[in-house]
Amino acid sequence: QARLELFEEAYQRRGYIYAYINSQYVENQEGIVDVHLQVFEGDQFRLGRLEFEGNTVTRDKVLRREIFLEEGDIMDMETFRASMYKLGQLGYFKVTQNPDFQIDQETKTVDVTVKGQEEGKNDIQFGGGYSEAYGFFGQLMFATRNFLGEGENLGVSFQQGARQDYFSLSYSDPWFLDRPHSFGISLFNKDTRLPASIGIQSRAMGGTLAYGFRLDRFESISFLYALQDVDEHSAMVAPPDENGNVPLPIIQDTRFTTSTVVPSYRYDSRDNPFDAFRGTKATAVVSVSGGPLGGTVDLIKPVINYTTFYPLSRLTSLSFNVEGGYIIPTDEDGCVHRLADLEPGNSLLQLCVPRSERFFVGGEYSLRGFDSYSITPYEEVNGNPIPVGGFSYGVFNLEYLHRVNDPLRLVLFADAGQAYGYKEEFDLSKLRYTAGAELRVFLPVFQFPLRFIYAVNLDPQEGDDFKAFQFSIGNTF
Repeated sequence: QARLELFEEAYQRRGYIYAYINSQYVENQEGIVDVHLQVFEGDQFRLGRLEFEGNTVTRDKVLRREIFLEEGDIMDMETFRASMYKLGQLGYFKVTQNPDFQIDQETKTVDVTVKGQEEGKNDIQFGGGYSEAYGFFGQLMFATRNFLGEGENLGVSFQQGARQDYFSLSYSDPWFLDRPHSFGISLFNKDTRLPASIGIQSRAMGGTLAYGFRLDRFESISFLYALQDVDEHSAMVAPPDENGNVPLPIIQDTRFTTSTVVPSYRYDSRDNPFDAFRGTKATAVVSVSGGPLGGTVDLIKPVINYTTFYPLSRLTSLSFNVEGGYIIPTDEDGCVHRLADLEPGNSLLQLCVPRSERFFVGGEYSLRGFDSYSITPYEEVNGNPIPVGGFSYGVFNLEYLHRVNDPLRLVLFADAGQAYGYKEEFDLSKLRYTAGAELRVFLPVFQFPLRFIYAVNLDPQEGDDFKAFQFSIGNTF
């Protein structure tokens, strides 16, 4: 039966929308069954008029450019279904019912009307939220993924909270000059205060410039240049000793500049960017800082991510996510020379690769249950074990999702992850594991869900910073 469906799809891709295959099974004397296929092709049809209903803000050309068929092309049903996926990925126009097909037998054309509704009409938002990583925060934001109905992204954002103050101006056009190329620019000012166990406070100011182009329906390549100046205050605190005494923190104040080029590859066939049920997302990003680009930080940092969603039924799906990264310092000798006055015992690479550039695991976006940034390697600094951040990391997530009703999602999950020190081998036996359940609530005022998380530490160890209950706003991956 599956083979017959593939035959029918092959004909539908060539415009034979009424193609039908009839199979007959004849058993011969040797006990072998002969299969006879009768193919009824019918007529070949082309796309006639393509129209949209319900787009009160979004212009027709913005929706039309996501359709991979032009009027007059052969009516390829498989390509048309892929186009409906692309419309769903926009995030600001939702197809609410099956398209209306009007077939003209005389002209052998199919007129199509795509019916939907606008999403995310509010351009000015005032509100707040909470995450384990950044605590409570309030924000005032003017942002739209569909500025003036042209599909452009424009944002002015101000956020103030317990762990981060952030201001940014950004603009991006996913169809620059009406071509499948993207262009973006942003300016930002960010103050970050990580948990006391990590002890990093930083102030960063900079901007980015990005350009990209589409390779295929769901594939794209982009290039980003980022320049930022960072003032970092690091109070490295060792864990209490066996008597409960906390050693004095080791204070380091540094100022560095990162000049970075970031080429990246992205594949995204998810049906929805905020509430994915099927499809795949894969990214490969390489950050190259320093060297001929200037700046005071010299490193190469590749990061990869792969996420896939498998629908099991109309209401349930299974998803799997894996991600990892690696930091390669590219000027260790120069860094050691510049830091020659450091006292013996201090980590020279600590300042070659600032802690804010390193990898930390834990929190509701990686290893649920563990506090944000709490999974990290330690280094002996002046005789004390200090959480310094990893030079490599790996995270694995498995989720079973059930759509209870339209705003509610019940999720069962299992997470694993670890961050590794400088030149430390990736060791699966050192992975930390959690499992639990999560309730996600989609509200009209948020594109991202409210998340209520209950997690269990599957391998408790001394010194774990673990919370059974967590609350956040946003997706896991």
